[in-house]
Amino acid sequence: MKNSKKLIVLINLPLSSTYSYQNKGSFYPSTAIILIGSLLKKAGNEVKIIDGCYHENYLEILCNYLVDNKERLIFIGLSVMTPQVPVALKVSKEIKSSGTAS
Repeated sequence: MKNSKKLIVLINLPLSSTYSYQNKGSFYPSTAIILIGSLLKKAGNEVKIIDGCYHENYLEILCNYLVDNKERLIFIGLSVMTPQVPVALKVSKEIKSSGTAS
């Protein structure tokens, strides 16, 4: 039986467009993302957090996951601080071009 829960994807972006993945896992996902994800899950949604500080290929992981789960997807959230704005714009364009967001 296929999962019918509504899906929300939250993305923890790399710290900048020049982020080095030499120290994987040295930065933790935003506590805001974890808190929001926990509340959304408690409300009955399925929540997927994609960590761009850990996965160097996070954009590929994200796009594949969105395409595979397009029917259940209701929201995509990004945690963005000022140095991450260029990365957030790139990710937003990728999401839009993947055909999963209108």
